Amino acid sequence: MDASLRESIYSDYLSASNIHELPSPEDRPFENQYAALKILEKAQSKLEKELSEEGKIIKTSIEHFIGKIHYSTEDRPSAVKNFQKCLLGLEAYVFDNRALGIFLKATNDLAIIYCEREEYQNAYSLLKHGEKVYKELAEKSIPLNSIWDSWEIIKPAEERNTPEARENAFEEVYTHTLFFLSQACQNLGKVEESSKNCGTCLHRQLKTITSQGPCS
Repeated sequence: MDASLRESIYSDYLSASNIHELPSPEDRPFENQYAALKILEKAQSKLEKELSEEGKIIKTSIEHFIGKIHYSTEDRPSAVKNFQKCLLGLEAYVFDNRALGIFLKATNDLAIIYCEREEYQNAYSLLKHGEKVYKELAEKSIPLNSIWDSWEIIKPAEERNTPEARENAFEEVYTHTLFFLSQACQNLGKVEESSKNCGTCLHRQLKTITSQGPCS
């Protein structure tokens, strides 16, 4: 992928991210979120002819971000389409360390909407796939500290996460996966599995707190 194109996409990402986080005027709700969407759609258009693996993974990052914005503007149907498209685009790259972070985040985000709609079986199936992928990482000798966060793929090398930050971020996302899986199981009457996932989730949270040490 051309370096100048990557820099342009990164600039669009920063602009969209900054605008998205700004509160919109009370009389024009979601104004800044819609402005961020326009920037991301422009970024998408720049990648229309990009066929490299890197370009395809970047497209899924943008699709995921757009889905998050649609969710925040209460447009659930559009968010579902974005998250589904993101996951579809990642099918060939699920075990690529540049794509795993995006994959698990999109899995969680889509499952949240399924649970909101009481489509618990859809959420369960999706989250079980996420769980399966996580468990296969060790079998494929993919260290957790090598898994990039969503936007690292377009960031300059000096702005990318450290190995420790990468592992912590990915483990946190997977803890959320287990939490949502526990909820889906509970609503499907899978009480034992729900309890097991809930216990694992709590153990992971306590482990994270312990590893951070006492409060200063």
